[in-house]
Amino acid sequence: MLNYNSAVATAELQNNKNHIQNFRMWFKFGLKAQKLLAQGIALGQELLPLRGVWSQLAKFLFNNSQRNF
Repeated sequence: MLNYNSAVATAELQNNKNHIQNFRMWFKFGLKAQKLLAQGIALGQELLPLRGVWSQLAKFLFNNSQRNF
């Protein structure tokens, strides 16, 4: 039969491991999200003047691609 104190210690240890794993996952995906956000901001500012031209080109290509069928 397990001692109550050892069972509590085991539960606390498992809880601590889960907390560390959750932090690692948050840290990993948090850095990736931060990187993608920074890239998007940089690309958005770089291509801001061309935004209207690209949308018109996309509409033109989409409309012409449907006519070929």
